[in-house]
Amino acid sequence: MFNRAHAGRMLMEVSRGSTLMLNPNDTSCTLYPEEIAALLETGTLASFANIHTGDSGDATVYVPEMVPEGLKQSLRTFLSTVPIVERSYVAGIKWPGPPPSQSLLVILACPPDQGSARCAQC
Repeated sequence: MFNRAHAGRMLMEVSRGSTLMLNPNDTSCTLYPEEIAALLETGTLASFANIHTGDSGDATVYVPEMVPEGLKQSLRTFLSTVPIVERSYVAGIKWPGPPPSQSLLVILACPPDQGSARCAQC
């Protein structure tokens, strides 16, 4: 049985090394070669979430005492498929709340000539 998942995988396999723009007229999605390779190899891409803290001036960024091994390994695996990223950093971020909260912040650095839009797609 041939379904959408098979069709999507086939599209990514035959277009490996290319940039894909899906549904450019409505809610668009651009997949870069590095992302396509990661999807084909792992079946997933990194997920992102916006954290609204209210007054962003209250947020504090700090060096965490430790970074979970699972996060380090996931970053190593993902970043090995994204050559545009030159460096990555993990920082802690906390804000007073209410309620008080803290999380880890992953920062990716890429060359300026690659453009912020492409680096943001990582």
